[in-house]
Amino acid sequence: MALTWRAKRQLLFLGIFGAILGVILWGLFSKLVPSPSCTDGRQNQQEEGVDCGGPCVPCARNAKEPVILWTRFFPLTPGHFEAASLVENVNPNFGAKSASYRLRLYDAKNILIASKEGKTFINPGERFVIYEPDIAVFKRVPVRAALEFSPVLWAPPDRDKPQLLVTEKEFQNDPVGKVRLKLRNEGLFAIENIEIAAVLLDAGGNAAGTSVSRVSRLEGEKELELFFTWRAPFEEPPERVEIFWRINRFGK
Repeated sequence: MALTWRAKRQLLFLGIFGAILGVILWGLFSKLVPSPSCTDGRQNQQEEGVDCGGPCVPCARNAKEPVILWTRFFPLTPGHFEAASLVENVNPNFGAKSASYRLRLYDAKNILIASKEGKTFINPGERFVIYEPDIAVFKRVPVRAALEFSPVLWAPPDRDKPQLLVTEKEFQNDPVGKVRLKLRNEGLFAIENIEIAAVLLDAGGNAAGTSVSRVSRLEGEKELELFFTWRAPFEEPPERVEIFWRINRFGK
């Protein structure tokens, strides 16, 4: 049975009304239910976890453990040594507010003769120095040092990386070994609790000495001169000096 002209016009109006209503409903739905993103608090768009993995940043559970690049010890006084270790966090998005470590010294028979435990923070994608200023071994003689971390609880940091720049550095060996450097805050705001380590390297790239200092506050767009000293001059001056600085990006 053929439709009348009036029926056809009613169907046309109903179709137009339905299309308009569909567009309105779709717009409301799009506003109420936003598109999947890496900050929507949901596990979607092929994410491995909530807002991580897939197209988002890696999940913290997939973070890699800290890499120990080297660990060295240096004599202080008879029966006492200082020790340092250079560590790298290869995770660009995750660090730790607190990570426990143990530094150990062994003798020629691989017997443990001294151990120091401590805690430190770890920022994303940084190299940093673990430093123990005084380890007593008494009459034992260390020949090897090792550092190990307990399992790290990884998380993204709370703060951005500050704009710090080493503008000058030089080594002097008279009357004692000394490093002078200038540190500049390129940002507008003050930076507090800066840890700075100076590492002396010989021609083979081995650590010949380490010293650590802390700056409580450096105002914005200001420069500070620092000195790192050793007890005596070095028989062979270092080939180069490396400076490692950092602040705790996880707050207090």
